[in-house]
Amino acid sequence: MLCRSWGSRIDSLAQFEPIDLTHETCSLQVGGETHYGRYASCDGMECGRRSVAICASEDCCNFPCHRHAKYCPGCGRCFCESSNKAYWGCFSQHFHEGRCKGDRLRIPLQKLGSALDSGEHHQLERFVRHNSDGLGNALPREACIDLGLGVAYSKNLIPEYNQDVLVESNSGKRARRRKMQQARRAAMRLGLPVESSRRSGSTCLAPYRNSTIHFVSGALIVRHWTGSWHYREQIEMLNIMGLSKGQDFIRDRVDYLRSNNHPLFEEISRRADRLRAKGSG
Repeated sequence: MLCRSWGSRIDSLAQFEPIDLTHETCSLQVGGETHYGRYASCDGMECGRRSVAICASEDCCNFPCHRHAKYCPGCGRCFCESSNKAYWGCFSQHFHEGRCKGDRLRIPLQKLGSALDSGEHHQLERFVRHNSDGLGNALPREACIDLGLGVAYSKNLIPEYNQDVLVESNSGKRARRRKMQQARRAAMRLGLPVESSRRSGSTCLAPYRNSTIHFVSGALIVRHWTGSWHYREQIEMLNIMGLSKGQDFIRDRVDYLRSNNHPLFEEISRRADRLRAKGSG
């Protein structure tokens, strides 16, 4: 995302009255956000909408608009979030770094930690903590956190969809409804039979389901880190964290996101690859 370098401005906010946002605009990068999926462009445009809040991230000085403001359900702080171009955004970083004192993510991870400490999951404990890649390296913490976030989203502890996706979906539905109404009126004027309208599934929501994004992110970290998918181990971790799923659950999510939101899939894959390179460096 696009952040303005204004020194310690965020740190100083706590000492003064809230800053006047009247003339501030959202500077989040939104290139291609009006076109989801495989046709999304990347031209580095700024959102430009009127700001409504200040991002609480220590690493960001953006003033997000209503569409890109996401409020942490644990602590109530506002963070930047854009489903299309800023998947690894301030809100996700907020959870990954453990800044939120809420228990939405802590509970699934505590369940996993307690299970590994119990001695009842010896093979999984060895895989996660001691030898995930055959070279004596533990599984990256990020993989477990992404799977834990997927569980939290799936159990509705955190909303499944970001505001920008919901706004885009509602806008698309209104446009389709207007188009169908125009077609029906034209058919009636011409004396032609009016075709019954068929409900079409949303083309925006499913590929941007947060749980799917985080499950795939965790799976890709495992794949890049170990050289194998290790679906069985991932499913066992999900079961321990409170989400009972079949053996093909993670594989199906990976295949779905690869097919229906390939740009985001590639972005997540590159992040996993950078994590592997950093760990071996």
